[in-house]
Amino acid sequence: MTYPGKRILIHQNFFYFLILSIVFFIPVYGRILPALISLLCLNWLIEGTYIKTCALVFKERKRTELFSFTFLYILYLVGMSYSSNLVYGWFDLEVKLSMFLFPLIFATSEPFYLKRGKTNTILVFFIAGCFTSTLLLYGHALYMMVANHTENAFYYRQLSWHFNPSYLAMYFTFALAILGYWLMEGYNFFKRYQVLGTLMLMINFFIFIVLLNSKAGWLSLFMVIIIYTVTLVVLKHKWLTGTVALLVSVLLFYFCLTLFPGLGERVKQSGKDLQTMDSPGKDPKSTAERIAVWKSSIEIIKSHTLFGVGTGDVKDALMERYKANNLTKIMNQKLDAHNQYLQTFISLGIFGLIILLYMLVFPVIRAFQQKDFIFMIFLAVFAINIMFESMLENQAGVIFYALFNVILYSSCVSGSFDNPFIIPGRQTRNFFLS
Repeated sequence: MTYPGKRILIHQNFFYFLILSIVFFIPVYGRILPALISLLCLNWLIEGTYIKTCALVFKERKRTELFSFTFLYILYLVGMSYSSNLVYGWFDLEVKLSMFLFPLIFATSEPFYLKRGKTNTILVFFIAGCFTSTLLLYGHALYMMVANHTENAFYYRQLSWHFNPSYLAMYFTFALAILGYWLMEGYNFFKRYQVLGTLMLMINFFIFIVLLNSKAGWLSLFMVIIIYTVTLVVLKHKWLTGTVALLVSVLLFYFCLTLFPGLGERVKQSGKDLQTMDSPGKDPKSTAERIAVWKSSIEIIKSHTLFGVGTGDVKDALMERYKANNLTKIMNQKLDAHNQYLQTFISLGIFGLIILLYMLVFPVIRAFQQKDFIFMIFLAVFAINIMFESMLENQAGVIFYALFNVILYSSCVSGSFDNPFIIPGRQTRNFFLS
């Protein structure tokens, strides 16, 4: 076995430190992420390992699979060749750059994966970032309520402050799912205070997701609860634990709705919006807006099925369709397709949609083969959320997906992310003390 030299080891440690920093700040302060990613790229360039490993990208299957996650970005580059609005196109490519950089850096690194302990630590830092975010946002909401007498300060966009509620809900749902998995798999090895701390964190994230009042966030949360309940009851035969977990979730959700009556009103308003969306003189609202946008998107797709309108022209195409359909409010808001599948289809045609689906389905197959539950949950949560938001059209979604996808995929295929509580040569492992 060969060990890296001192210089390479310094670069690898710095790389790991930057990864920890990025995942921590994803839910805390997104504006610092471009600087951290730039340092990551600079470190990779100076280290120079890629000079030797580039040739391996198309020789070693696992590296090839990692690099394949750049294909969608490459297709967006191709889409520039038939775009008229190059200014918007280049801006869009800049936003999506992480989809190319992270797979490239991981595929050409040596080793190309992070060891299990480091992967788990990365997830811990992400959870710590999510917890820090909740504290900051609770504090900001309290200040706004006391100092500025802001109504509904602990609700929806007032609570999420400078974040989109749907993105925060996605982050916190994934963090809750990680904690739930660790608790489910390592319960017998935890000390009581560790179990209590984990449960308190999960309750905190649960309540915050409900308060964010993102319909996609609620759907993701319910999906995670159902999956965990089925896993406990059917696969692990823990009927009592599964039933209690489900009842506590339902009661906690009911408690939030009772304490904050406005939460339920947004769901009721969605039904009213759908009933009035086609009424003369009525501007579509909320849920109805999404449906109107989706209909306009499908109309564009029918006219540009094969190759799409091009990377740079997707925004212009949507605006023209909104104008033609007399969707004045939506046009003034300059809304995107509010669905990443449709957004990609509009931009790149059927080929773009196929690659996007590949980037979601193929990793799920790998995760299922390796019984990597956390990776499967991550992909499921992301796949659901991009049905309601075009999350690859901005930094908050791109970096979250691109980074965790390569981290979890590389760990999955390398076999370094199986059971986090069992290590070779030992019967058990207490995750929180290791």
